[in-house]
Amino acid sequence: MNVATLLQMALSASSQLRRCGPARRTGQRDGDLLRRPLEAAEREAGHLRDIAEEGESGATPAILIGMWIAVVVPLVAAVIALAFVSAGLIG
Repeated sequence: MNVATLLQMALSASSQLRRCGPARRTGQRDGDLLRRPLEAAEREAGHLRDIAEEGESGATPAILIGMWIAVVVPLVAAVIALAFVSAGLIG
């Protein structure tokens, strides 16, 4: 899975959302509009996880590094935010 494919998927999802005007959404709940892209992202994440577990693809290192970054970056941001908050309370 390369960047061009991901970009194409995002553009496709956004064009599908634009086509869903108020007339087409009759009878749909508000959550339905967001559910399809989220389900597609979950399926893609599962697919990437399967590829990484097999380890046969050349993209495996990039997938594993991306998964690691997706976990570490929010944790580091939370620690930094807590440090600033605590410094503001103490100082």
